[in-house]
Amino acid sequence: MDMLASASTTILIGEDDGDDRMLVEDAFSESDQHPSLRFAKNGVELMDYLHLCCSSNDAAAYPMPGLILLDLNMPLMDGFETLRQIKADDRLRRIPVAVWTTSNAESDARQSYADGADAFAVKPSRFREIQNVLRGLVRSWLK
Repeated sequence: MDMLASASTTILIGEDDGDDRMLVEDAFSESDQHPSLRFAKNGVELMDYLHLCCSSNDAAAYPMPGLILLDLNMPLMDGFETLRQIKADDRLRRIPVAVWTTSNAESDARQSYADGADAFAVKPSRFREIQNVLRGLVRSWLK
């Protein structure tokens, strides 16, 4: 069975900053979009979750994400390495990955796309802008 055929409206978010996790939750709670959000505090946790999705028979506990939001600056394994691992895995490479970062460095955007990112979004500082960016990512990538 194609892993993405069963992909839900789950978004897996690699984000180590608690305030940023809370902003994402708040943005969706005040939105007309209500995906299921799963968080990983670093790249290792994110990859562990994805491997559980692939190996677990409990899709309710570990739903395959339809979209991954990935911060670049995370401990243990940064977003670049996490992105490379996702795109190197045949079971995971078709999951859309949007880099979601505070970095507006063109070199980070170029590297993200070179490593296989489907989108690159700089985290806005204003709440309404955060909602708009997240809404756009969901409409573009989450089926």
